[in-house]
Amino acid sequence: MLLINKLRTPSSVLSLLGSAFIIATYTAFKDIRSPASKLVLWLSVADLILAVSVVVQSLIAEIEFCAWFAAWEYCFCISTYCWVCCIAHNMLLSLHSQNIAQQQAREKWYHLFSWGTPFAFTAFLLARDEFGMVAAWKTCWIKNAWENPWYYIFYYVPLSLTYVFLVACFTVLVRRLKKMGAPVDLVALVKRSAIFYLFVFMFCWVNIWTSTTFVPIFGAFPLWFVEVGSTMYPLQGFLDSIVYGLNGRVRAKYAEAFCGRKGRVHPDEKQGLINAQSSSLHTVVA
Repeated sequence: MLLINKLRTPSSVLSLLGSAFIIATYTAFKDIRSPASKLVLWLSVADLILAVSVVVQSLIAEIEFCAWFAAWEYCFCISTYCWVCCIAHNMLLSLHSQNIAQQQAREKWYHLFSWGTPFAFTAFLLARDEFGMVAAWKTCWIKNAWENPWYYIFYYVPLSLTYVFLVACFTVLVRRLKKMGAPVDLVALVKRSAIFYLFVFMFCWVNIWTSTTFVPIFGAFPLWFVEVGSTMYPLQGFLDSIVYGLNGRVRAKYAEAFCGRKGRVHPDEKQGLINAQSSSLHTVVA
């Protein structure tokens, strides 16, 4: 078994559990379902499939399957980026449009983007035989990653654009809330949540982004740096389950189900400022 696969397997198991929690929660509690929570569900599906790919690689360390393992992992890495962007985009649009039908109509485009884009990228790289063993990292990925221009075009650029898009969406969201005269505590809540989401995403991927950015300048990074990063990004599904799944409404439902008492929900949601049935904000900040 490759060392990097050994290191990232525990993180992937945590992501499996976190993603399964989101899926189980969505299935169990019908009254918390909404167009926004459905996007979180699909992010969790992508996270789960990504985690499974890492666990399977740790169990089947056959070199002849390396290209297919790399393609599987790459495809759902890109898919998770896409779904995170769709959630942020939906939050922004839903601030002014509370129409559930409009949110549901957007979902088909989100699916097209979040499944179509990674599958198209993966098919292109497979056709060019770009997946395989990365000797320097001793793992299956895009071959000769730091020296391969396709790696930068089809992996580094999407990752960087995701960072930029999330920062832009959350910045505009906070500014629009202030402009609309939203309560100060609600603006503060959204701001804290946005910082938390960005921190979690950066925590998972900053190691890979940093190494990819500076290798062309300073030369190859030591292997230990890559190994540390290999334990961070598989945690995405687990951390996403905390960031997007453990909002106030979910906590309240579990408190009611297991403790027989009403859980605490953010007061602004009770007042209707975050509409539980139609606003995307409740899914991630309540």
